[in-house]
Amino acid sequence: IDALKNAIAVLVIACPCALGLATPIVLFKTATASKLSGFLFKNFDILQKFGDINTMVFDKTGTLSSGIFQIREIQMPDETIPRNSVLQLIASLENYSQHPIAKSIVYQAELEDLSLLPASNIKEKSGVGIEGIVEEHHIRIEKNKEGNIKTIFCTYDPDTLGKNPADGRKVKGVIHFVESSKAIQAEFNLYDRLFIDANPSKFEDMSSIINPDSLIIKYGYVEPNLKNAEVEKAYQFEREGYFCRDRSDKSLIFNKTVGLRDTWNQ
Repeated sequence: IDALKNAIAVLVIACPCALGLATPIVLFKTATASKLSGFLFKNFDILQKFGDINTMVFDKTGTLSSGIFQIREIQMPDETIPRNSVLQLIASLENYSQHPIAKSIVYQAELEDLSLLPASNIKEKSGVGIEGIVEEHHIRIEKNKEGNIKTIFCTYDPDTLGKNPADGRKVKGVIHFVESSKAIQAEFNLYDRLFIDANPSKFEDMSSIINPDSLIIKYGYVEPNLKNAEVEKAYQFEREGYFCRDRSDKSLIFNKTVGLRDTWNQ
């Protein structure tokens, strides 16, 4: 140890410039390596104090995070409506907004290579929502105080009811709205196959292939005239299938008899 101390003393006395240059060179190399990793320092004194730091506080936005919202999932309540078409229309309208969430929707459309369409008659109310016309579609996005979308506005086109419009437009779907102030509550029994295999007899234990979704009970609203619906008479409910009223007198119950779509082979 004494020999090492003497050697260092001789080196410092013989070449003090080497020791004077060593410290700033180390700090410079450290700052350069930190910059390449995304860390910036105002001055080198901060590096020298790192050994005394026991708590570090970050400004999250723009440092630990990018500051950009990203869409994780888009839930489509109606599978017949193309998801990309909905995203394209909404992003085309949100492109005229400066809201961070609007920017994230536009960003998602760009990631999926969806071209943005021109919009007109744009009206944006800060903290409420935005509306406008995109490709003859009147679109309005609005949320309540909890941040949930509470209203969807649309236009009624009588030329598409049960026929193709004269201008050649193609009708992609039909939506049936029920007025909440007059509609009555009902229960719906959605029946499916009892077994998940088409040939249950080949299984020794048939309880292992029972379909857990063979009966799904849902609740909703129907037109008030269905309050006096005839028992076992067939009624078609939009996008679901044909239902008949149950014999039960306890409440208004409808049983699904035939679905509009069959996914058995999928």
